[in-house]
Amino acid sequence: MFILLLFATPAQAGRHVTPSRPLPNATEGAAFLHAPHLLRETNLGSPRFVAVQSPLPSIFTWWNILDATMASAPSGSTHSSTFWQTGYVRELQIRRMVELAQALPTERPVHYCEVGMNGGHSVVSMLLAHPNLTAHVFDPMEYDYSAPVVTLLTDSFQERFVITKGYSFKTLPRFIASMRAAGRRCDLILIDGDHGFVGTRNDLKALSEAAGPHTAVVVDDVVPQCGEGPGGADEADVAEYCKTYLAYKAGSKKRGDLRLHRPGSAVRKVASNGVIEVAERYGPYAMGTRENPCFRTRRGPRCGRPHEYDWGFVVARYLNTD
Repeated sequence: MFILLLFATPAQAGRHVTPSRPLPNATEGAAFLHAPHLLRETNLGSPRFVAVQSPLPSIFTWWNILDATMASAPSGSTHSSTFWQTGYVRELQIRRMVELAQALPTERPVHYCEVGMNGGHSVVSMLLAHPNLTAHVFDPMEYDYSAPVVTLLTDSFQERFVITKGYSFKTLPRFIASMRAAGRRCDLILIDGDHGFVGTRNDLKALSEAAGPHTAVVVDDVVPQCGEGPGGADEADVAEYCKTYLAYKAGSKKRGDLRLHRPGSAVRKVASNGVIEVAERYGPYAMGTRENPCFRTRRGPRCGRPHEYDWGFVVARYLNTD
């Protein structure tokens, strides 16, 4: 017995079949397909992609990775509830620091020295901004995300990322002595560690011994003191800012509404002693502006009260370096 089996085609079964379309001609995109993008001769663990036109896309992609690393800290663990949990570093400052890093020579090794790493956003920006830059970072590593961030940066940048654990007043002297013994200098400096007057002043003075005549030093979180703290206002052109600041303070019922920015008075003090010369000032910017965005939290933006989180930074040069 013969049994004839008949199978219905999709069309016969009442289904709609989309005709296949030819693929785009590969030769038309040959230039795109074969354009060199990834570096082929890098060591295992080193980055294969380096942005050609601008490092900013790479930098901001890394910021997303660092943000995710920090935000994954266990609930209730050290530092997880603070507003700057996911790397509160301002874009304006990094853009200026990228310019400073890219202006450094590329034909020789250069050294970037950073006090206060937090989530690693500033140091990764410098590592991506200059291909021959070594970063020397000083941080107490006291937060729950500190170790994962350091592991990530070490695995990715290897010997170009050098972390020294501890407070800068203890760790900087030995580092400075070793740099001088080797005939090296910090080509670019960021001071963003101890936000007190004494700590910032000491960091500024100490690193003058590791700076050269062309070293730029960036000091974060600098705003005028407006009559409070040593020396009063930090600048001659802040009368309008101080007027609104002091008026708000006079009408405020809570002392905690305003935050003293001691790095500002430390900068002024060190400048008055002839250690540095301030070349550029940025700010003060009120929180909630483009230059000083509100804190990001799991519940949405946290902007604070008027003047509570005003912000700015300066770029200075050391004087009388040898």
